[in-house]
Amino acid sequence: MSYDDLNRTVTRTIHYVADDGKVFPDTVQTVAYSRNAIVDLVKGTVTYGSWVLAKSEFDSLVVPIQAGYLADRSLITNQNIEKDVHTLVPISVTTSVRYKKLGSWIVQTPNSEMNRISYPNSYLDASVIGNHSTVTIPYIAGYRAIGKDGNYLTLKNTDRPAEGYLAPRPDDATQDSIIRYDKDNQKCSDSFCEINLIKRSYQLFL
Repeated sequence: MSYDDLNRTVTRTIHYVADDGKVFPDTVQTVAYSRNAIVDLVKGTVTYGSWVLAKSEFDSLVVPIQAGYLADRSLITNQNIEKDVHTLVPISVTTSVRYKKLGSWIVQTPNSEMNRISYPNSYLDASVIGNHSTVTIPYIAGYRAIGKDGNYLTLKNTDRPAEGYLAPRPDDATQDSIIRYDKDNQKCSDSFCEINLIKRSYQLFL
């Protein structure tokens, strides 16, 4: 009779797989279980007791955040450990978390260059996008940035437009959003024009 005859572990293996084929390292949860044995030295027999689990369930688990990907859930819930109906041996199980690639803001500049700015990950939840307001869409002098809904983007600082625009929240975190630029045809007021430069704002009186 060996140690393994009396002591074993049951596992729950979590696979993390992205839709683009990328595979992330598994998580394996283990729970120990054991049994007693009575040895009859006269008859030379061993009588085993029932298997007893150290605890009855696998713990809940926070889904890990993977940079550039969005998970299909934020938490893997606790799960009762089942036993084989015939042998009463605890059964190991597997489950999977699916990830999708996060989209990007596709910034189309006036000279037709295409720049990609990836959506941010949340620092707390693998299943939601991060704070989009921390992302800056570049300012281009003489032009105004327009989102996919056709509305002009909001400058972070109207006195310093070179600081850029607030990134619009995407409708779908797994789909790209096009940002384009239109020629700025705003007219000056009757009394003055304001020309915002990187560090200062000058007023030119007419």
